[in-house]
Amino acid sequence: MAACAVLGICATIAFITVGWPGTMGRSVIGIVIFSAIGFLACASAAVFSAARDTYPRRASTRGASEDRPADEPSALEDKAADEPSDERP
Repeated sequence: MAACAVLGICATIAFITVGWPGTMGRSVIGIVIFSAIGFLACASAAVFSAARDTYPRRASTRGASEDRPADEPSALEDKAADEPSDERP
């Protein structure tokens, strides 16, 4: 990600400061565009991998989760047991 950013910044500065002959200016713009695409791809991969590690995984519906034995209630069952019921006796 950092390499794409540095390459894009250097190519942008080079395009602005140097008068490129012929089609060389288009090549420099192409480098800027591809470095921006690479930067965005790396940034999105970093965000998605961080988000994957942030949220807890669901318990398996076929059997007990590896994190808790089968005889322990899940976190949702614990929360439901702690909340008072709206039903009147």
